[in-house]
Formats: sequence, C-alpha cells, structure tokens
Amino acid sequence: MKGVRIGLTTLLVSLIGTVSLGATLERRSVDEMTDAANSFLASLSNTQRAQGTFAFDSDERGRHHFIPPETFERHGALLKEMSSEQRVRAQDLLRSGLSLQGYMTANTIMEVEGILGVLVEGEGRQFARDQEEYWVSVFGTPSTNGTWGWR
Repeated sequence: MKGVRIGLTTLLVSLIGTVSLGATLERRSVDEMTDAANSFLASLSNTQRAQGTFAFDSDERGRHHFIPPETFERHGALLKEMSSEQRVRAQDLLRSGLSLQGYMTANTIMEVEGILGVLVEGEGRQFARDQEEYWVSVFGTPSTNGTWGWR
C-alpha cells in the first residue's frame, strides 16, 4: 500500500503542477494578447482606430465571410493602409492568438494570394487577389479581465 500511496501522491502533485502550469500559461497568453491588442490600437491613427474598433456586442462581430471583398463589404483597419510599424503590431496580435504553426499557416495563406490568382484562376479571373487586402478589427476594450475579441 505504501507504494500505491506514493504513486497516487506523485500523480496528484503532477496533476496539480500541470493544472497550475496550464493556468500560468493561459494567464500569460491573456496578458500577451491584451498587450498586443493595446499596442496595435495605440499605433493606429484616429481614423484607422474608428474603422477598426467596434463594441463587443456589435453586429459586425458576427459578420464575416471568406468571399471576395468585391462581393462583401469588409470593415476594419485595412492592412494595405497601415505603416510598417502598424503591420508589425498587427502581426504581433495575430501571433499572440495562434500557435506557431497556426501563425505560419495564416501568413502563408496571405503570402500566396498573388500566386493563387495567377496559377489557379489565371489572368481572366473575376476577383483580384491581394496579400494586403486583410482587415483587423477589435471588439470591445482589450483588458485582462473583460470581454473583448479581435478578428
């Protein structure tokens, strides 16, 4: 029985350590994402901030499609209109919410827009493809203890 008790104690301590580590990592992720969102918003001009921020309960939060922008009006701060510093802040926000693999995948998708247009759709394509035609939107006020989101 002594061996079983030590085994259960070790397992319990390991589980508590894992849960505690998970909570620490989650807290760090929340802090990083909040900091990244606030840095991004601080880098925007007043006009860009007005275009890219919405109330959390706004209808805009649920209004998103992957169809071409020519057929669906997008709202948010447009990557194409951002300075290099603002783009870095947008990338930091994206990175804060994704795993390394997810972040690399998202960037690859954006980078191949032009290639897809030429190789897949050809010169007579109906819609333009542009790797800078992405919008960033923040819903609510980024904080570590409030309800907010970004797209």
